[in-house]
Amino acid sequence: MTTAQPRISFRGWSLILVGVTFVLHLASSLYMRAIYANGYDLSIFDQAIRHYARFEAPISMSLEQDANTLGEHFSPIVALAAPLYWIWDDPRMLLALQSALVAVSVLVVLRFARRHVSDRLALVFGFGYALGWPLQGLTAFDFHEIAFAVPLLALAIDALDRRDDRALLLWGIALLTVREDMGLILITLGMVRALRTPRRWFGLVLVGIGVVAYVVVTAVIIPALSVTDTWRFWSYDALGTDLPSSVRTIVTDPVTAVRLFLTPEPKLTTLVLLFLPVVFVLFRSPYTLVLVPLLAARFWSSRENLWGVDFHYNSIVWVVVVLAAIHAVSLLPSTVNMSVARVVAGTMAVMAVFGTLLAPSAFKIGTWPRVAISDDSIQRDLNEQRTEMIAQIPAGTCAVGDTNALSHLLPTNVIGIPGRWSRPADFQLLDRANENPQVSDRAIDEALDDGYVEVASTERLVLLRSADYTGPTDGCRP
Repeated sequence: MTTAQPRISFRGWSLILVGVTFVLHLASSLYMRAIYANGYDLSIFDQAIRHYARFEAPISMSLEQDANTLGEHFSPIVALAAPLYWIWDDPRMLLALQSALVAVSVLVVLRFARRHVSDRLALVFGFGYALGWPLQGLTAFDFHEIAFAVPLLALAIDALDRRDDRALLLWGIALLTVREDMGLILITLGMVRALRTPRRWFGLVLVGIGVVAYVVVTAVIIPALSVTDTWRFWSYDALGTDLPSSVRTIVTDPVTAVRLFLTPEPKLTTLVLLFLPVVFVLFRSPYTLVLVPLLAARFWSSRENLWGVDFHYNSIVWVVVVLAAIHAVSLLPSTVNMSVARVVAGTMAVMAVFGTLLAPSAFKIGTWPRVAISDDSIQRDLNEQRTEMIAQIPAGTCAVGDTNALSHLLPTNVIGIPGRWSRPADFQLLDRANENPQVSDRAIDEALDDGYVEVASTERLVLLRSADYTGPTDGCRP
């Protein structure tokens, strides 16, 4: 007689999913960094957190000389990563942290889903969320402060859904430490809370906190810490020269505002790719309101890199999309809600799997195994050339150029972009094919005119050394 084997519980499957999420996202992050030498934003945060770990102001030479990162984006929450550098002061610790934050958010999504659907469907929703292309884009490219917002925003919406005002206030205030625009998110969370009784006033309190936080941070704190004495991320000139004039345009000329929001084509493509996995059901949920500032800040901006599917910009949007979709399903009549839930969860899971296997342009985890088994000799040769040139740059020296490649020197050297330091760099690693003129052909000619000496060269890369170089110095140690 055989005894039945115990089935894995919901908690067990949840922990398995969280662990797999962490491993997959970290593997993708490490591999993409090794193959494509991603590193500009990683270098900014590595330098800042290295200073935090020494109880110093978060200075990053990758921004500008003596630039305080809090004057770029108000993200004091990244100081929480400092203890990791006491264990191992290496930028890969930040990639592991980022993947861990994504994995934690999966737990929140699972808890949220379990309240509204069956355990089995909750796991399917969690799987589709964990492998969603927006999260794959986050972990495949550098490290970003917005990674902290992924679990925090999930926790805030979860608290809102559980009607736990104390937790909502806690997670909402925590969000304010992630970045200056999180004040706008708190405003929308407060508006959703104000739609519900009892204590509508609590929602209005959250709105007020969000308004005050956004104004104080963007008008006072960031300018006070910035090297330019301003907050330099206003990019809505098509609407107006400042916030009041932009709001006036949106109110008085909504046709123009809608046209700017939906065009050019990359914006509409991104919206479809965000809403299609949840079969567009999310719009039944009031939580969808939280998407308004997230999408408006991107699609009304003139910065084209904000419109598409690359980088980290869609990660927190994905959190709202998935939670709003699950909530929307629960609001449907009981005769159809579970059927719709199965369709939505299944669509998310199928798109996650087939997207990862067949569409690596958006599902970045699918990139590294494809590259690993392909014969991409051009990329491999370029990596070998970078590695050989970086090996010729001594520790304790200042190097500028292609910060993506130079990011591999972060534990031992000070790195940055040409023209942003007052002191001459000891070494310059420049890329003729780079689109940035500061590190391309023009920069090579300018460096040679300034007396730099060629150390190594290939068809694409050039390593130059300052004529005044005498050896490592304390000022060039991170």
